Amino acid sequence: MTAVFITAVYALACLGAGALCIRFFLDKHDSGSVCLRFGVGSTILSTWWIPLALVGMLTPVIVWATILPLGLYAVVDQRRSRLSFEGKFDPRSIPFWGSVAVICGVMLWYGVLAFYRPPFGDADAFYMTYPKIIAETGRLSAMGFTYHDFSAVGLSGELHFAALMVIATPGAAKLFAWGAGLGIIFVSTEITGRLGGQRFAKLIVAAALVTSTTVTDYLSDGKTELFATLSALIVIGLILRWPIATLRERGVLFLGIMAGVMAYSKFSFIICMLPTVFALAYFTPYGFVRGRRLAQFATELLVAGLGFGIGLLPHLIKNWVLFGNAAAPFLGMKKNWADQAQWFSSIDTAWIVSTFPFSLVFGQYPLMGGSLSLIWLMCLPFIGFACLRPGALKTPAVQVSLCALFGLVCWLLVKPSIFAPRYFLPNLVLLMPLPCIGVERYMRWSGRSRAVLGLFGVLAGAVVLTSVSKPPAGVWSAKPSNLYYYVTNGQPKCGLSISDYCSIFDKLNAEIPPQKRLFVLGFYTYWLSADLLGRLNTDDEYQNMKLLPPNVWQSLADRGFAAVAVQTASHGRYLAFLRQSPVPEGLEVVEEFPESNMPVFFIRPK
Repeated sequence: MTAVFITAVYALACLGAGALCIRFFLDKHDSGSVCLRFGVGSTILSTWWIPLALVGMLTPVIVWATILPLGLYAVVDQRRSRLSFEGKFDPRSIPFWGSVAVICGVMLWYGVLAFYRPPFGDADAFYMTYPKIIAETGRLSAMGFTYHDFSAVGLSGELHFAALMVIATPGAAKLFAWGAGLGIIFVSTEITGRLGGQRFAKLIVAAALVTSTTVTDYLSDGKTELFATLSALIVIGLILRWPIATLRERGVLFLGIMAGVMAYSKFSFIICMLPTVFALAYFTPYGFVRGRRLAQFATELLVAGLGFGIGLLPHLIKNWVLFGNAAAPFLGMKKNWADQAQWFSSIDTAWIVSTFPFSLVFGQYPLMGGSLSLIWLMCLPFIGFACLRPGALKTPAVQVSLCALFGLVCWLLVKPSIFAPRYFLPNLVLLMPLPCIGVERYMRWSGRSRAVLGLFGVLAGAVVLTSVSKPPAGVWSAKPSNLYYYVTNGQPKCGLSISDYCSIFDKLNAEIPPQKRLFVLGFYTYWLSADLLGRLNTDDEYQNMKLLPPNVWQSLADRGFAAVAVQTASHGRYLAFLRQSPVPEGLEVVEEFPESNMPVFFIRPK
């Protein structure tokens, strides 16, 4: 449990960093709520690691020297703040608190999975593998293999992972990603409260998030999607808590910095969230006050723009150092970010967009990466109880929803064929409070609070039972006895792996000689040692293999490759070519694990 304790200390450091920034830039008398402090601190600390890692200083001493003082400050700052507890227990509140207990239980189970289950999917390929390399070397460099150019993406959580791997374990890193998901839930409920929602509306928002697989899929798999979403929601939370019209230049500068970090944490947010933030900050009462001079408005825009540039600066420096191109991955790369191919045909894209919001809930499209909760869809008919009244357009809930919808429309206009809720998840989260507030007001208007809450409780229970057991997390949820056996039997390295990759790569780690290389036809390499990860094939070598070159074995041997591993799920088509390729004199090619999902061809001199 040492790793869990270290993760808690790291989270405390995020609280301290957030409190420092908020008190210095926004309000010296109030550091805001715990979730705002955590979100701000997580965003700032992740950015802080970039320059340190670029110069090779991501070491245990530096990491501890950073987080311990921040954690201590968090404790001191919390003593200056107040912890509030909303609501009192009475027998009539049993359905409410029972629902809270169910949500807590589900989140606790996801926390257990986050700590114990191995990386899965994209995390196995990049999001946990890249931090593993950084942690081993203490230096941020471009990842090898076929992900060299992909290393130009914004790093929202990868350096958190690397820092925690330096001082703890990969399980601690994944547990911190679960903490980011928890932060999203708390920030979302706080935003709901600021928009006029009471405890039932907050409960429904939390239930909708916990039952949205586009959130829960990333609580335990090792991807960093939730860090980017948290940073975006934090910007909205800060604007609602400290409207720009009430801030001095220092505060406006800080909001610009946070928006800049948000933009590089996930590039899709440039399209969907920057318009939302700008609209909320300057075209609602949170930013616009009648009678303000145009010069003052222009000055604020200039200061916010300066802050935005400062927020982008670490990312620009990183790509300038690693690629000699600060504009990567937008300009000057083999595949620029804006050049992404369409995922679907025009007809399919039109169908997906025309069936919003049902496609967000019931869609089963390739690369979609999870869906929204049925609970959110069930709440939509109640929007009228929240906004169909005089002056509704001036209410915070409606204004925030319109700003979020504006950003979503921007995405659909620019990238309609790239359909994955995670790309515009903050906008979807911001569209949850209004219908949930409508449900709450209907409960009060009709006097049927128990009946409505009971209905949503049954619905939430049904959705929870399906979402928790739904792949990929459901692979482990379906058999909790396997997890118990794994924990009580010393946690063997490959004890929870659902593929052969772990055991085979473990064998390759031991058998491939130093200075020899490994050629992987596939994507997933997390289980390789950090040293061997640095000796994989390059992307150019991978592209050459796709051409099915003659004399393949001699060519591979000349380049120093001792083995070729073929992951059959994605590259099984190469097996026949490799098995039929003639072996030149002087070489011996031996195939091992032929019946596994990753056969390996060992190349040895005779």
